[in-house]
Amino acid sequence: MTTLADYINDTAWLLHDVNNLFTPTSQLTRWINRARDRVAQDSGCLRALVAGQSPFGATATAGNAVPGGAVPGQAAFTTFNTIPSQEFYPYSYASQIGAAQNRGFRAVIDVFTCAVSWGGAIRPVQNWMPWDQLQAYARSYNVGVFSYPFVWSTSGAGINNRLWLWPAPSVITEMEWDCGFVPKPLNTNNDYEAIPEPFQNAVTYWAAREAAYAKRDYSQAKEMQDQYWTSLIKAGSSTDRSKVPDYYRDWTSWA
Repeated sequence: MTTLADYINDTAWLLHDVNNLFTPTSQLTRWINRARDRVAQDSGCLRALVAGQSPFGATATAGNAVPGGAVPGQAAFTTFNTIPSQEFYPYSYASQIGAAQNRGFRAVIDVFTCAVSWGGAIRPVQNWMPWDQLQAYARSYNVGVFSYPFVWSTSGAGINNRLWLWPAPSVITEMEWDCGFVPKPLNTNNDYEAIPEPFQNAVTYWAAREAAYAKRDYSQAKEMQDQYWTSLIKAGSSTDRSKVPDYYRDWTSWA
């Protein structure tokens, strides 16, 4: 497992400062953690499904945390559900479950899809709508519109973003958010590195870029930035190669 010491050592070599004479390890640690966040943001390598029930179908049990009121993550909060009459859900609502289920994950920074159970065996993925359109065309009906949601949107930025459902749910029902996360910081060598290989290779290049930029060595900063993107592109292409959507084009006609 890659440790903080590995990152510090590799970054120091890139900077030709193996004895950390020009950049203190405390500052290098700060830049390394900033670089890890950057890798997660640029690559989407920390992606997880935050779900109200396990994939094999265990029954969801509703908790009692209300966004904006009680804090999600308390003892009574055990599952991921809609809350009756609650139309918005901060990303922190999903962050605490995602962080508890995925070692080294810190917070949700993006949501790719949102699915809400309509009861029984149906859990459709919601239609997405830009926030201004949701506000203008959907939320203009502001008196007692409650049902199973079928539209979602977001308002805000970063980890302080909010996800909105429309219509507001009328009952407690499970949700699934496909989320992108940023990692917990590495402060010691015992902290778990959630950034997976081969994306770890890009971390030291961006940390070295930050250090070089601070020294006003702009040519080295540019070189480290170029190497960062090269490493990140190669990591992405090596972990998500081409897929064949259908080997049997007309197989349904055989039935």
